[in-house]
Amino acid sequence: LNAAAELMEQGRFEESAAANARIIEKHPNIMLAYNNRGYNYMQLNKLELAIADFNAALKLSPAYITYNNRGTTILRKVYHAGALTQFST
Repeated sequence: LNAAAELMEQGRFEESAAANARIIEKHPNIMLAYNNRGYNYMQLNKLELAIADFNAALKLSPAYITYNNRGTTILRKVYHAGALTQFST
């Protein structure tokens, strides 16, 4: 988890997401791995994947940070969808 978190702190979101995926594969009950992978996906604008990971994390252990991350991701998704409508006539 520490190495994956360090990658995330360095802004290496693809690598961090992959590292967290390996952790989840071996230890599917680690909530923080789902939360962190979701955060990486959010930063990569992979919003559906992020929301799915935050939901999985919350099933394992409801945590404020995960609720916050999920809410932020949903807002990004809504704003993105709204912005797209401004480009059509």
